[in-house]
Amino acid sequence: MVSKRSRCSPAEAFVDKAELGKLLLESTGEAICASDMLGNYTFCNSAPLRLLRYKDPVDLIGKSMHDTMHHTRPNGTPYPGWITSGWRLPDIWTLRD
Repeated sequence: MVSKRSRCSPAEAFVDKAELGKLLLESTGEAICASDMLGNYTFCNSAPLRLLRYKDPVDLIGKSMHDTMHHTRPNGTPYPGWITSGWRLPDIWTLRD
């Protein structure tokens, strides 16, 4: 038996695909982040929030990736900013815990 599939408008299909993308990003255990040219967060899924001990993405968006992830070495001395400046970051990268 063949079922009839309802058709949707292109706008509805776009919304469905956007929602699917959000669900996929949130369901992965990997920390997925995006940054602007200055190295500031523009997007992150929930995994980096857990890793960096933030509760809400709004608290992380706009902050420097360098300052939140690489601010000090294990001995307490600061990492120089040029090591992780925005121009050296790849377009897409992931961080695992």
